[in-house]
Amino acid sequence: LAFLAGLLEVIPTIGPTLSALPAILVAWGVSPTLALATLALYVLIQQLENNLIVPKIMSQEVGLSPLVVILALIAGFRIAGIAGAVLSVPAVLLIEIIINDLYKPHYRK
Repeated sequence: LAFLAGLLEVIPTIGPTLSALPAILVAWGVSPTLALATLALYVLIQQLENNLIVPKIMSQEVGLSPLVVILALIAGFRIAGIAGAVLSVPAVLLIEIIINDLYKPHYRK
């Protein structure tokens, strides 16, 4: 189950949900209470990852603030779905590079 979760983590938004289904079904075979606990744990982990861990790591790696990363991910997902979410941070970086290249020479003069 952990290997499947790791593989499906590559697919944004839908992957973690798909990886939760087999774990919940296995837990359901043991008891319905365990299935609910498994569901709650998956939801908690995904919320922590999506709202705290990923924006923090992305901001450190690409030099954008976590707020900009979160807003870019939300806007990208709204505009183009999963593909938009995947491409949103690189698009913001590209825009930042273009703006810096266009306007920094003016400040040096």
